Amino acid sequence: MSRIILFTAAMGSLLLVGCSHTAYVLELTPEETGVHRKLTVWRATGPTSDPSEIRSIEAEQREHLQQIYGPAKSIEDGKYAFEGRFSQTMPADIGGYGRWVRYESPLGNVIGYSERFRGSDDLHQELTDRHVELDRLIDLTIAWFRYEMEGDPHQDRVEQFLDEELRHDLKNLVIYVWMHTIVADRPDAGAEEIGFRLLQFFEERDYWHPADLPRWRSAIVSAQGDSQDQWLLQAVQRTLARKIGIPDDQPIPEGLAFLGDAKQIERSAEAFFRQTDEYRQIYERWRQEHPDKPESDAPAATDSVVGDSAVPIFFIPGWPPDGPHYLEVRLNLPNEPYQTNGRWDAQAGQVLWEHRLDDGPLPRFAYAVWSEPNAAEQRDRFGRTLLKGAPLVRYVMWYQALDDKDKRAWDAFIQAGVAGPQLRARLELFRFPQEDEDSAPLSDIPRTLLLDAMDAD
Repeated sequence: MSRIILFTAAMGSLLLVGCSHTAYVLELTPEETGVHRKLTVWRATGPTSDPSEIRSIEAEQREHLQQIYGPAKSIEDGKYAFEGRFSQTMPADIGGYGRWVRYESPLGNVIGYSERFRGSDDLHQELTDRHVELDRLIDLTIAWFRYEMEGDPHQDRVEQFLDEELRHDLKNLVIYVWMHTIVADRPDAGAEEIGFRLLQFFEERDYWHPADLPRWRSAIVSAQGDSQDQWLLQAVQRTLARKIGIPDDQPIPEGLAFLGDAKQIERSAEAFFRQTDEYRQIYERWRQEHPDKPESDAPAATDSVVGDSAVPIFFIPGWPPDGPHYLEVRLNLPNEPYQTNGRWDAQAGQVLWEHRLDDGPLPRFAYAVWSEPNAAEQRDRFGRTLLKGAPLVRYVMWYQALDDKDKRAWDAFIQAGVAGPQLRARLELFRFPQEDEDSAPLSDIPRTLLLDAMDAD
């Protein structure tokens, strides 16, 4: 099957699924100086609940994880478990970047966790790179058609279509598929929706007709052999003829005849790419490295110049072909966090994240923010724990923003207090040296938090 057929099939099949996958379970347990991190990883060729389908990870991945954690703490049924302690920066064990931060105050602390898994955070450059590579392939296609159609009266119209309309529409296709990979994890995104969107997009632009859909689908996804391949090529040929103004009831122009036969396409493409500057450079490097090899062993021109360029341009969910990767993150906490994009499981005392780690454009991301009240200190000052949860988070962040002089003034005020009826009056009267009775924006924040907490009891 020619690369033209493969490329067309790749654009038409938007949900390829691999036959195996890598599974990661990451368990995080907060400690006073950081976090204990336990990563369990394995490969599965079927349902992860079936032990017979579990396989050990590759040696290269084991070496990578051993460099971060040291030897695996346990190996059970093909599952490798690695453990370590980290204070601030999370290791790139799965791929990405993460932080563990802690903000302290005498009344309690705030801890924050965030981590990016896989992907790239330079989204502008990623989309730009895809469009640059698409432009390169379109330019090569235009040059190939010019080589094949030289002297044909339809040549200019074909080049104009490829250069303007097709280039524009394929750039929209890049964005459509790119955006779908970003929202693919949303429950309302629907894996089917991107397919219907693209069907309508290309029907509206007269690339195909609804009456042809069953045959298109059969040719792309059924892989029924040469007859279907031949029909697919002829459908592409007819679409191109229609795009340059040839009605469907008229013969295909002679200059496009080569598109109707897979072997002729391969011969034509190989002859064209062999005389390009890109291939000459590839060939010269090969000849220098293999001076004694026969000419028949030289790299194929089409494969060398084009290769699998369509894969990174039109990213398809489920790629690469070795299957997707799955990640479950478990963060152990005594109480529900103040903020998170995970799911709180009160019974397990965990925040849970479940991610599919395709190499899509938007990295998978986990974050959580929670507070740890200093119950003993608060009981000494207020008679009970006044600040916890969200109010404590706001209090600690306010406290951390104070300069040293204001921190000393506030600490002295808090430490001089005792629980009792006079606490409210003292809070209402307190002002920092730079504040007056009518304007106290700095002390208003803790005063409001503490008074509201007192009123809530």
